[in-house]
Amino acid sequence: MKLVDIIKAVQSLNTTDQQRLLDFFTTNLKPFLTSEPIFNDILERKNADGYTCPHCSSKEVVRFGKYMVKVNSKDVERQRYRCKKTKGMGA
Repeated sequence: MKLVDIIKAVQSLNTTDQQRLLDFFTTNLKPFLTSEPIFNDILERKNADGYTCPHCSSKEVVRFGKYMVKVNSKDVERQRYRCKKTKGMGA
């Protein structure tokens, strides 16, 4: 069955059945809708060997404040880093 056929079938449902289908998808797909654990996993793997300066590739970096980013319309705080050698900023 193609996606177009599925959409037509959903549109042909009565309001009660559409609501039941929506409830089904909302409860069963909820784990896939939260992406924060995925981002945390990526960050852990990406920085498993420590942080490096993007300018000089030095491993001598220190924490240097924080910044905010939007993830799924939610503000998330991230750590900012600074290279000891070049004083360059890295995320």
